[in-house]
Amino acid sequence: MLQPSFLRQKPTPRQSLVISRLLLLCLLASTGVQAASFVVIADLNGRYGAIGYHPRVTQAISAIIESKPDFVIIAGDMIAAQRKPLLAGPALDAMWAAFDAEVAQPLSKAGIPLVATAGNHDASAYADFASDREAYAKYWLGRPTPSNLLPGSQYPWHYAAGFDSTLVISLYGTAPGALPVEQTSFARAILDGYADNYDRVIVTTHLPIYPIANGRVKGTLSPASLQPIMDSQHVDWYISGHHHAFYPGRVHGNLEGTVYLASPALGGNRRTWLNTGALSPFGFVKVAQNGTISLHSAPDFEREVPTGLPLEIGRLRLAEDLINSD
Repeated sequence: MLQPSFLRQKPTPRQSLVISRLLLLCLLASTGVQAASFVVIADLNGRYGAIGYHPRVTQAISAIIESKPDFVIIAGDMIAAQRKPLLAGPALDAMWAAFDAEVAQPLSKAGIPLVATAGNHDASAYADFASDREAYAKYWLGRPTPSNLLPGSQYPWHYAAGFDSTLVISLYGTAPGALPVEQTSFARAILDGYADNYDRVIVTTHLPIYPIANGRVKGTLSPASLQPIMDSQHVDWYISGHHHAFYPGRVHGNLEGTVYLASPALGGNRRTWLNTGALSPFGFVKVAQNGTISLHSAPDFEREVPTGLPLEIGRLRLAEDLINSD
């Protein structure tokens, strides 16, 4: 019997990846393994050189612990460095000690793993800020090395880690423009070698690929650096900070495409969405096991359905299907 033409069509490589991920998800569900839930925070820092945090940061950490995610992603700007005149070593150490006391240790004591990616105020890639980078490495290498790192990781600069059926790749992207080849080569190697073993794949770095906020249009990575790699391996989520504005979107609304999740700020300031006058809230984002998104905004950080988001920002269209309306 002749089959209809649509049944004889060979799926595209991207469709094949989606199908294989769905099959893996079904297999994992049948064995009791589920995709991880996670929280995203970013831009905790206050003014240049500030030691310590606004009270809403510590309030948010308490709310995150109560929400019991499987892990937390910090998409950069944990401290307030990148200052001129340059900060001395003791001042940088004091900043990281405050981060440890108010953010890292409470999460650790609650048994919640932390995936951190460097921001420009933590470890700027510009040549003048070598001391910031040294302090960043000193702090993170002074902590226990995560046991779930994948081969090829150069922690804490770029690394990959598995959380049950979720793969997270953290890249060092603090300067606008093209990511260095070292970063993109690592991402490609991890995706080629390991992505098919996970049902959810996340890439995180500080700078977004597409602009989200007014005043930050040039503060992005070149799409040509990463998007072809992510498209070829069907990366599910690209998570960033830096723009101090919350937005979950897909390029041209493609439902099979990567979700570009820009984190709201927790620290010193928030920004208006691109080409609007509306301010993004302070807060954090939680992504549930099924991929739905809930916003937890200041001052109470209760779960809420995101409202008032632009339907489109540049090339991105709002991922309305993922907004948690339960």
